[in-house]
Amino acid sequence: MDYFNKKRWVFWGVLLLVLMNIASLATVWFQQRYRPGPLPPPGGPPQDRIGMFLEHELGLTETQAAAFKNLQKEHFQKTKALHDRLRDLKHELFNELAAAAPDTQKAESLMAAIGARQQELEKNAFYHFLALKRLCTPQQQKKLEQLFGELFRIIDPERRPPPPPDDQERPSRDGKIY
Repeated sequence: MDYFNKKRWVFWGVLLLVLMNIASLATVWFQQRYRPGPLPPPGGPPQDRIGMFLEHELGLTETQAAAFKNLQKEHFQKTKALHDRLRDLKHELFNELAAAAPDTQKAESLMAAIGARQQELEKNAFYHFLALKRLCTPQQQKKLEQLFGELFRIIDPERRPPPPPDDQERPSRDGKIY
């Protein structure tokens, strides 16, 4: 290849890279400028991600959003103590397991206490979302019911939401309802 052919290939290669960079920057700018609303941040505490997600998706008014933030603050204050106690109980259980002669009766009582705390956490979550549902308009309530699957993915991205109840129609893999 002679000198001028090499220069031509370099010129077209650089031009292609410049155009690709401009297209990439334009795409990022366009998405940032015309995004419909705030999206949950990728990191941060789950309560912040959930709060932003619900406010955006439900279209909460300022009054509703303020009330929801208060509900959320109360909920996480209640559950923090339960989470801390649950962690301590699990630590005690594993310490018992590590003992030379584990006391199975103590382990059983620790497991029962863990189950009771877990039940309290689930109960608190239920009443928290029930209070949110009561803040919503009927249209927002319908949307909230649809969003519970998304909430499960935000809270625990590794797990899938449970399947719909048997009385609801389920789409098959080919898109038909059975």
